[in-house]
This record gives sequence, structure tokens and C-alpha cells, in this order.
Amino acid sequence: MPTHRQRSFIAEVTAQSGTFHFLDQLHGGPVILETTEIQPPAKRPKTFPYFAFMRGFRGRPGKPGKGVFRGVLVASQMPHGSNDRREKVKRYNDSHYLGHRAETVDVPPLHLYFRSVENGYRLYVRSKVRFGKAIFMLSEQCLGAATHESEGRYANLFHLLNADNQMLDPTVAGDSFTFRLAQVNQNTPFQLRTFKKAAYTYICAEGEGPLELNMRILQRNAPYLSNPGEV
Repeated sequence: MPTHRQRSFIAEVTAQSGTFHFLDQLHGGPVILETTEIQPPAKRPKTFPYFAFMRGFRGRPGKPGKGVFRGVLVASQMPHGSNDRREKVKRYNDSHYLGHRAETVDVPPLHLYFRSVENGYRLYVRSKVRFGKAIFMLSEQCLGAATHESEGRYANLFHLLNADNQMLDPTVAGDSFTFRLAQVNQNTPFQLRTFKKAAYTYICAEGEGPLELNMRILQRNAPYLSNPGEV
């Protein structure tokens, strides 16, 4: 039975149509998104009307030292606070997310290491850009490159599907073939997805249509970088 190393390979992965790569490579520079959040006014202590009792002494004519108190209630009210709302702008760097463009973009093809593990494959970048980082499901269940420390937080096991969304075994499929990428134990491939306020197309678990990819295997029997002598 083949070992995990023997089932692992490095491949050039491209889109069947258009261009597949990291967003910053597709768009020629960092991809920075901005969102504006409306923050409620700062809370102030609740205030209520209060009454001050104004005391005065009024003597009686002809009787010094004696008199009566006259009290006057004076109402006042403290301000309840302003209705002003503040806007806070947040910036997100999405350069490391995988994406797609319908046009052909002149960038080197993306190289990925498909590492065989129990129940699926883990994907690692072998291109110069983000070399050694792994592919994870990040925000909004979209794919992007991250450090290995993310592994405990996000699922990152994948398998390959054919055009009919059936499991595909890359060890017997030849050195060049078309495929779709899916989460392990899922028969639904990753989709192209464009968010309303972003002019970029991401690769996500849900979207507008499946991402069709080309595989060209460059090296079979590929080991981990940290363990080149493994069997």
C-alpha cells in the first residue's frame, strides 16, 4: 500500500478559464478592504429632574429674631446626552486569499504541494509568493494562505472531484487532468464568490458556481520540506 509520501505531489494549478491565484497577484498589489461601522453615542449616566429647596428667612415686622421659612421648589434637568454617532473605519488586508479573474493575468502559475494525510489532502504553497504557508478556510469560509498555527482553528482537509462531483484519485489520473477542489467528505466543490462591496472574486464553500481547475503534476513522491528523507 502506498505511503503518504508516495501519494503526495507538487503540481501547477491553473483555472480552466481566466486566472487563479492569490488576490494580490491577480490585481497587481495589496488588496485592502475598508468597512465603516456606525458606533452608538458614548453612554452617559442617566439623569433625572431634580428639585432644589431654596430656603429663605423672612422676619416678622416688629418681632426681630422670629420669622418663618419660605421654601421655593426650583426644577432643573441635566442633559441626557448627545445623539451624535461616530463612524469607525476598519481596514482588512485580503491579499493572501485565493481568488479568480475572468481575464488572463500575466502571473506565474500557482504551485501547490498536495500532502496526503489520513482522510484527505493538506495543501501547502510552493510558489515563491507565500512559500511554505498552508491553505485554510478563513473568514466567510473562503480559502487563503496562513501559517500552520491556524490549523487548530480551521478545517483544512481537502479532496479532489471530477466534473460530476465524484471522488478523483490523483495517483491514477495521469499527470494532467481537470478537477474541482472540495472539503473532505463533501461532494460540493468550492465556488466562485463575489461579495457586494468588494470588486474581487474569492474561492469559498458557497458561491455562484464551481471553480474548474487544471492540474499539471510536477513532482510525485514529494516529501515535507522539514523531512526530505521520509519514506
